[in-house]
Amino acid sequence: MKNCVKGFSLIEIIAALAILAIVTGIALPFSFRSLDTERERLTISEMQEIHQAIVGNPELGTYGFLGDMGKLPDNLIDLIKKPTGISDFNHDHTNRVGMGWKGPYLSSFSEDDLRTDEWGTLYQYSSTGINAGQVISAGPDRDINTIADNITYPADGPVKTTGNLFLTIFVNRVAEPAEVTVYVYSTDNGNESATVLTKTTGSDGRNYPGFYFHDLKHGIHAVKATHSDLLSADATGIVVSRTVNVGIREHAQKNYKIYLGTAATSKLKI
Repeated sequence: MKNCVKGFSLIEIIAALAILAIVTGIALPFSFRSLDTERERLTISEMQEIHQAIVGNPELGTYGFLGDMGKLPDNLIDLIKKPTGISDFNHDHTNRVGMGWKGPYLSSFSEDDLRTDEWGTLYQYSSTGINAGQVISAGPDRDINTIADNITYPADGPVKTTGNLFLTIFVNRVAEPAEVTVYVYSTDNGNESATVLTKTTGSDGRNYPGFYFHDLKHGIHAVKATHSDLLSADATGIVVSRTVNVGIREHAQKNYKIYLGTAATSKLKI
């Protein structure tokens, strides 16, 4: 008695291969789309971290590269590697306000991480122009020129680098009396700017109290308010001053009230 072993016919093998090809053809696009979705998620997460390193998070008391240096980084590598000729962060400034490079602003990023997205394509970044401060990925097609699938963060336009500061000065509870002067000291490339912004009572020509500084650079500032009290016992008058650190961010305006007085109980309210 013979054992008969029946094999697959050529037609059956061809049919099986055809079915396998069809299944593979259906499954691969889903697999690639799933992979691209994950890469997009990781790229956006990475871009968000880079953005926060640039602008900081004032609610956590951080002001990022922009706040410490008073400008956007020239390139993303500046976030983890101190640029040549830049001072380290220090407090040798008015009111001991800290200025200078306080990096690395990203502790878990390598230079390659900062250069490329999750598809291995170079990020686009510039500190100037219509996309100033934005990080741009070419997306799944790896072509920056086909903008339909590009990913830009933040998506709502270039990073704002200026804001407005409004100060109301009270001397002995009187709002903006005569002979008040306000000085604003800011960071310029990590050093205190030689240009001190100054306003005196009524210098804005407005009919309401307050000192308005338009288009003030985002960053860490020392603010000093002084008042010559000519009614004091000393006929030459006295100068009372207070200081406050100001970190302006994406909000259009910051409002502060500064209370001055000749008594020891003078206070600052922000």
